[in-house]
Amino acid sequence: MSAAETSDTSAATPGGDTAQSEVFYDLDEAAKRLQLQRAEVYRRVVDGALKSEKRDRHLFFAAAELERYQRTVADEGQQLRSALQEATAHFTERLTARGQLGELPAVDAANTDALVAELGRLILRDALLDSIPDLYFDPLHDGMRLLAGQEGNRRERARFPAVLANKLVEWVISLAPIPNEGSIGQALGQHACNGVSYQLRLAAVPTLLGQLIHLHFFLDVENRGLEGLGYLPAQANALKPILSGRPGLVILAGSPGPNAERQQLGFAQHLADEGRLVVCLQRPVQYRDDSLVQLDMGSEGDFSALWRTALDMRPNAILVEDVLDPTQVRSLIQGAGAGALVIAFVSASGIRDALLRLLSSEVIAADLARVLLGAVEFTSMRQLCQHCRQAGPTAGEAEALFGEGAVLAEPRGCSHCGDGYLGYRTAHAVWSGDALRPWIAGTREDPVPAANADLSRSASVHRAVLDMDVHWAEARTHITS
Repeated sequence: MSAAETSDTSAATPGGDTAQSEVFYDLDEAAKRLQLQRAEVYRRVVDGALKSEKRDRHLFFAAAELERYQRTVADEGQQLRSALQEATAHFTERLTARGQLGELPAVDAANTDALVAELGRLILRDALLDSIPDLYFDPLHDGMRLLAGQEGNRRERARFPAVLANKLVEWVISLAPIPNEGSIGQALGQHACNGVSYQLRLAAVPTLLGQLIHLHFFLDVENRGLEGLGYLPAQANALKPILSGRPGLVILAGSPGPNAERQQLGFAQHLADEGRLVVCLQRPVQYRDDSLVQLDMGSEGDFSALWRTALDMRPNAILVEDVLDPTQVRSLIQGAGAGALVIAFVSASGIRDALLRLLSSEVIAADLARVLLGAVEFTSMRQLCQHCRQAGPTAGEAEALFGEGAVLAEPRGCSHCGDGYLGYRTAHAVWSGDALRPWIAGTREDPVPAANADLSRSASVHRAVLDMDVHWAEARTHITS
């Protein structure tokens, strides 16, 4: 039915008079006037953006409604261009201030999709130049805020109105298309910046206000050796012979979190850099590294079958993330006894707790003592923000702990950190298997023997304070305990 055929449609007023006739258009004519495909018109009707009337299973649109919709689209287009201009200027200014803007590509000012993509690239460039691994596109009732995450801290970097937020989220999701499976979708992708290709993981988490998009970059650390993980030179020198490839078991005890993942990848890369074949059993595999063989343990997988698969590869070392049950513990000890170097990560409050957890798994203490090569305990402390920390001389209790004349740092707070702290620094303690075997063979009621002074957690914490990475008051409990 055409517009002419419906132009005689009229409506009655409350007084009985007939109002001016209103023109209606069928679907094809409405699509032509709005310059949309038929399917797009249907979508706008379903979304509630465009009102219609249904007659004999056909949709009709009032001329006034089409005009209203066109005005709305024009207003939204102007709002989008204004928001794009403001947001692009904000991130351009940030990059220019650091001399990192670079040459911008020529973009058609009328092409809003290209302008949104350029804004997205500026946002990611700004984050990568600050070594920020996590970005959160957090929905709000009137738009979206951009949060930057750095080892536990989240700081707001920008806000976007709703008209721009939706477009920006569409572009971000295009970096790694998420499969429509499950409530929380995840996908892996890549993004290039400054000629470097970064691997990323994209997760979409449903919230009451919409999807929260979490973008995680796997940033390569230039020095991924043991010293790069925060080990003191003496601790690294003690660990290197233990990791030399001979069969046995090495235990790493610490809390789960970003630093635990960093420790595992650092150990794996250290071994791979020495030309050793490394198999990582992970739950789940989140970071793909071409130099490593990675097997996904999943959430309820058959560990015994996966363990046999790993052993059949005849690797020089096997890294097992998050040892949870007796079956895994027995498999690790058997594998170490059969000629594999096994590095087991145990979530525990300390090395004593980790050893007790392993010994409670129906294993013979003598078997564990026989294969144990060494153990590492690591703990995380809040790191002072390097942008605003303030150095000053010691006084009072700090002087007694760190010596007269030592220069320590105090938190101040700035736009990067907010409260004076940004990220975490890891402190370690290292034991050889020889140092732990008498305790394993004994009653195990006494504390674990203290590590050598140069290999102790106290020495590691002390160094972190003198490096002005950690506040002395926060480190005090680790030094005096």
